[in-house]
Amino acid sequence: MDNKKSGFSLVETLVVISIVGILSIIGMGTYFQVSRDGRNTKRKSDLKELQLALEEFKKVNNNRYPQTFITNRSNDSYWGTCSDFGSHDLTGANGYIPGLAPEFVNSLPIDPRDGQDNTENDSSCLGETACYVYVSDGIDYKLIANCTPEGNIPGKDPFFDPTRHLYSYAIWSSDQSRTW
Repeated sequence: MDNKKSGFSLVETLVVISIVGILSIIGMGTYFQVSRDGRNTKRKSDLKELQLALEEFKKVNNNRYPQTFITNRSNDSYWGTCSDFGSHDLTGANGYIPGLAPEFVNSLPIDPRDGQDNTENDSSCLGETACYVYVSDGIDYKLIANCTPEGNIPGKDPFFDPTRHLYSYAIWSSDQSRTW
């Protein structure tokens, strides 16, 4: 009778465990990168959708955008969903873009990480939370994905915010509002 034992040796088992571990680490890194890129794509899509809705609003409302201030732009003029910018609603006159929803969009979108701290890109976001922010005098506007983008924002990205270049995406209506 042959007493030969079948099975894997300790070395073979360790090699397999090592390979599985390495593949898991690579897979997790890829998963986190794809998730981050997906959230950034959603942010840009939200900004583009709101830009189109703002242009429709302007056509219907005597060439005026929804307004958050009348004469002097200040920190109170920036409206957003997070407490840093007034904790505004997602529809109606108190929406962070007043009066845009539900007539021009069903509901104003929120950032995929809305209300969470995001200090990944710049120390300017320390103590601030991620949210969309809007400011307008009725003639011009700027819509910002504030402290939300994840990873580096290349300078050639069309959503690159020249004022908050390390930590925000933005769209704006004119060269003047581009610097707000």
